[in-house]
Amino acid sequence: MEKISSFKDFQSIYTERAQTRLSEENEIKRNAIAERVKNILSEMEISSLKDLDEDTKLKFVDTLFSEEVVIDTEETEEVEETEEESTEEVEETEETEESAEEVEETEETEETEEVAEAEINSDEEFEEYAMKVLKQAHGDDFDEEKAKDAIDGLKSKYSGDYGAMVGALS
Repeated sequence: MEKISSFKDFQSIYTERAQTRLSEENEIKRNAIAERVKNILSEMEISSLKDLDEDTKLKFVDTLFSEEVVIDTEETEEVEETEEESTEEVEETEETEESAEEVEETEETEETEEVAEAEINSDEEFEEYAMKVLKQAHGDDFDEEKAKDAIDGLKSKYSGDYGAMVGALS
């Protein structure tokens, strides 16, 4: 054990130990990756990377990256996750998101259509209707503050004539 006589000594010893620990961890990770490549080459009955043709290269890379390897510094573990399962999960998620977006679009359209001009009898109903119409019309460019200003302008200009407000909004 080294005797520490100053903070500078402590800092240099600490830095040196940290670098040593990092080097050891990196070596463990490299060895795990090398073992993984070795196992795949063995499974594919390939003796050298030079022996790979285009199809075999694709299969090798696919196999290499289709399973996730989790490396623990104390013990190396492999957690297998096949690419097919991952792809299926991604496709299912995308389909679910697309369905949800379609439902949202349909609901927004139906809600906008449901609030007809004759049904608007108060400022609150007009504000709700106008917000929906403006959100739908402007999409990603929708600015709630500008929408509120426009709605307030219509309310002050047409004061209570909701049919005229809806017409002007369109």
